[in-house]
Amino acid sequence: ETARHIPWDVVILLGGGFALADGFEQSHLSSFLACELLHSPAITAVGLGPMVIMVCTAVTMMTELCSNVATCTIVLPILATP
Repeated sequence: ETARHIPWDVVILLGGGFALADGFEQSHLSSFLACELLHSPAITAVGLGPMVIMVCTAVTMMTELCSNVATCTIVLPILATP
């Protein structure tokens, strides 16, 4: 009876987001992207203000393609990598 009232589209969306983010982490794609961005001369030449604008724009575009959960789980390890 309870299963009939569960919004399954939301459950599938969240599950897909977690699966996508887990794939990024298990394949070490998040770490690879963080290292590439950190050592890119084009990225390091840009100041802090434009960098924040570029990151916000990229994250906003990502949320249009995948769920917010997947976006956060993918982007936060990239931003947290020193």
